[in-house]
Amino acid sequence: MPGFPFGGNQDGLEASKAFFEKLGPLFESFEVHAQEFVPIDDTHLVVKGFYRAEIAKSGEKIDFETAHFWTSNGSKMTHYKHYCDTGILSRALGHEVLQ
Repeated sequence: MPGFPFGGNQDGLEASKAFFEKLGPLFESFEVHAQEFVPIDDTHLVVKGFYRAEIAKSGEKIDFETAHFWTSNGSKMTHYKHYCDTGILSRALGHEVLQ
């Protein structure tokens, strides 16, 4: 996701782990707060909520909205896409959005 640190497609478990390892040092804390689950059909789900984070460099605490789009094959989750207010995050990171 342009505007989100290290955003883009993460294909597979190892790539996802690498993403979170790079992302982690930017934050003292990062929480996902799911507020609403909206089933689309048997294999698709939308989760609306917000992220709560504390920026490591500045100590600034921010909340910003997110929507997650999940796909399953019937027995496990297979795909995930998220959208969030990257403007709030970019400002809090001093517009240093690493890619």
